[in-house]
Amino acid sequence: MDYSRISILLVTGILLLSIFSLSAADIPALEGDIIPIGMIYNLEGSQAPLDIPSSQGAILAGEIYNRMNQEKRVEIILADGKSDPVYIRTVTRDLIDTSHCQVIIGLSDTDMVIPAAETAAADKILFVTSGATSPQLPYRIKDYLYLTCFGDNAQAAVAAEFAVGNLTARTAAVYYDTTMNYTTLLAKYFKTRFLELGGEVTQYSGIKVLDTDLKKEIESLSIKGVPDIIFLAAGPEDAPLALGMIRESGIAVPIIGGDSYDTKNLSDAADLFGGRVYYTTHACFLGEDQIPEVEEFIEAYQERYNTTPDGFAGLGYDAVNLALTAIELSGTDKDIRDGFSRIQEYQGVTGLFSYTDSSPIPKKSVTLMQAGNNTLMKVGDFVPVKTPAFSPE
Repeated sequence: MDYSRISILLVTGILLLSIFSLSAADIPALEGDIIPIGMIYNLEGSQAPLDIPSSQGAILAGEIYNRMNQEKRVEIILADGKSDPVYIRTVTRDLIDTSHCQVIIGLSDTDMVIPAAETAAADKILFVTSGATSPQLPYRIKDYLYLTCFGDNAQAAVAAEFAVGNLTARTAAVYYDTTMNYTTLLAKYFKTRFLELGGEVTQYSGIKVLDTDLKKEIESLSIKGVPDIIFLAAGPEDAPLALGMIRESGIAVPIIGGDSYDTKNLSDAADLFGGRVYYTTHACFLGEDQIPEVEEFIEAYQERYNTTPDGFAGLGYDAVNLALTAIELSGTDKDIRDGFSRIQEYQGVTGLFSYTDSSPIPKKSVTLMQAGNNTLMKVGDFVPVKTPAFSPE
C-alpha cells in the first residue's frame, strides 16, 4: 500500500503530524481545505502500553482518509501526555492554542481524560476519548465529551455473567488498585453484578501498593479459602506482575480482568504462568472470520506497523473516523456535537456504534478473550443481560 509522506514537527512539546493520506468518508465542503483534529496520547509512562497502539490506529485512520480524499485533508496534531495528569492539562492548553482545532481525541484512562476534557470543555471544544471507559465521565464533563468505547459497567457485567454462566463460579475474590478511578469502578460494577447473579464475594480488597498489599491478600486465602475465581482490576503495567504473584503462590483458579489486560505484556505473563486468564476488551483482530471493514483495517495496520492491531489500536482508528463522520453529519468542523448525536449503526472496526437516548456512550458489544498456554483466543462478543446502574459521582 502506497502511503503519502508524513511530516512530523515538534512544536512546543506537541508533535504536528501533517498527514497527507486519509478515510473514505465523503466530507462536505467546509471553510478551507484542512480539517484539524487534536490528539493526546501517552507515548511514555504507565499508560503507554495502551496509548501507543491507539495513537497508531488514529494516525492510520488519518492517512487512509487523506489518501482517499482529493479535496480535503486531515491534519492530526499529536501531543504526548507522558502519563502525567498535571502535564496533560498543560499540554491540552498548548494544543488548543497551537492547533485551533474544534475536536480532540485520545487517551485510554479516566484519570488522564479528566484534565484534558475539562480544559477542552472550558473552550467549548469537544473531547472524544478513544479508550477511557468510566460511565461517569459525561456527567463530570457535560456536553463536550463523547466515548468511543463501552462503559465499565457494561464490561464488568459481561465478566460477571461469564464467570457465573460459563465458569460456574459461585465465589469470587475481588482485588482492585485504589490509585486508579478505572480499577475502583470496574471492581465495584463486577461485585454488584456478581452478587445479583447469586454469587458470593469472599474478599473485596483495595490494593494501594501492588507488590506488598496483594501478597498479603493472597496469603490470607489460605485461611479464608480459595474462591472459584479472582477478579483483579489493575492497570496495564501492573496486571502482568499481579498475575505472576497469584500464580507463583500456587493459586490456579481463573483470573478475570478488564480491558487494561489487552497488552502483549499480559499475554506473555499468561503464557508464562499457565493461563486461565480471561479479560474483556473492545475487539479481537485474530482469525480469518472478519467483516470487510475489519479485514481492511487489519491489512493496513499490519502493513503500516508490521504487527497485528489490538483492541486499543482499533479504538484510536474508530475515534478519528467517528469524528469525521460527525463532521459530515453536522456539515461543519466548528461544533460537531449534533453530528455525534446523529450517528446510528455506524460500522466501526471495534463494533457497531449508535449514540441513543442523548447518551454520549455508544451502545456496542463487549469482546471476551482468553489468554495463556501460548494461545490468545476470542471467547465471543457479548451484550450484558443487565448493566449495573451508576451514580454520576
